[in-house]
Amino acid sequence: MVAAVRPADHRPAADRRGARTRPGPATADRRRPAGAGRGGTARAGDDPTLPGSGMHEWIARHVWRSRAESAPDKWRRLSFLLEVDGDVAGSQDLKASDFPQLRIVESASWLGERFRGTGLGKAMRAMVLHFAFQALDATAAETESEEHNDAALGVTRSLGYQPCGDRYAQRVDRIDHMLWSRLTRERWALLRNGYGLDEVGISGAERCLPMLGLGETR
Repeated sequence: MVAAVRPADHRPAADRRGARTRPGPATADRRRPAGAGRGGTARAGDDPTLPGSGMHEWIARHVWRSRAESAPDKWRRLSFLLEVDGDVAGSQDLKASDFPQLRIVESASWLGERFRGTGLGKAMRAMVLHFAFQALDATAAETESEEHNDAALGVTRSLGYQPCGDRYAQRVDRIDHMLWSRLTRERWALLRNGYGLDEVGISGAERCLPMLGLGETR
């Protein structure tokens, strides 16, 4: 498996076999999610984890809202799209507050139902971790998952994260127990060769660093 990061609209992208992760560019609103019907509307029953209609528009709003609300000292979300054979199969996000000082990123993701259990969830997280540690010089990456989300927790454990806390989140109809995990740069460096990505390269990242509060060089 080879992952290559290429410049896309002055922002990095990454490939793994037939899949590609790239920050959602201006063309994000012209790509249909896998399983979407004409006009980008999800067919009923395709994926219960996303809105039953208007999924195409939901992804576009997510990307553009994240950009509009981000600043160099606080990235609301740096959104990467996962593409499989030209379809949007999922997304992987990074966010951070005071990153130039703290050097800590937080990740979040969504993967289309029919792509789960294929290893793509782990691969796209591994690619974004490589970007965070190698291109952005992060010192740690954190993530949180619901206690009952075994798939997300499995990916987190397989990448070497360690538990670092928990919290309770109030939802509309329930209270969720959220588990926090952290992966340090040192631990990532020890474990990265076991992630299943034979080669990862990054190009074009230096042009986006000023937008992330990092100047032109690390």
